[in-house]
Amino acid sequence: MKKSKKIVSLVVLLILISSQTIYASDSVDVLKNLKDIADEYNATVTTIDSKEAKDRTFIVVNNVEEVNDLIKGVKAKMHENFSYETKTKKETVNTRGIPSAEVEYGNKTHTIKKWGIWKWYLNGTTAQVGGFRNITFACKYKKITSPISGNVYYKFEEIKNRDIKSSLTGVTPGVSWTHDVGVANFEKDNTVAKLEVSGTLEIGIEYDGNNYGIDIGDTWNMECTIDDVID
Repeated sequence: MKKSKKIVSLVVLLILISSQTIYASDSVDVLKNLKDIADEYNATVTTIDSKEAKDRTFIVVNNVEEVNDLIKGVKAKMHENFSYETKTKKETVNTRGIPSAEVEYGNKTHTIKKWGIWKWYLNGTTAQVGGFRNITFACKYKKITSPISGNVYYKFEEIKNRDIKSSLTGVTPGVSWTHDVGVANFEKDNTVAKLEVSGTLEIGIEYDGNNYGIDIGDTWNMECTIDDVID
């Protein structure tokens, strides 16, 4: 009797080990398929463990075709349908060379918001990811008062790269952004600031009972006038 119980226990143990091995093998195959799709679009895929998953939201997909459509759709729309407005720049004059012009300096923090939507097909219907791209920067500006007319003009003086940050807000659950680096340049006699930031768009998906993170590198380009900052 004891011998038969040992045999039964051994069989159950072998079944459990076998099922776990098959499950692990299936998970590896799924991850490989996802990575193959991501590689086509210069994206990366990682497995999200249960501990990290507690703090994240995931988009549920049902097959690898939907994953392909998701990444393809996001990549295709990264630089489309995003719009933002800058205030009409007031007419300015070149004050360089005017004797005794009064110059004062100040500091401001400003955020440029740019709304947009990424779309792709999911379960035969159009799905979308939307949100605000935000670039926040601290700048030093100068206020110039003409000694002749008394008119006041403003110009950018400095924006340090370390003072440029980017974020994604109001987005579809499951999507986030990690800022990497920002660069600023000035045009039109320092009355326009052009900013470029690089970072990673992160999309969490739930597929076949497991959670994965899809990371897609992106670059944002925005601009604003000195009037946007001062007004």
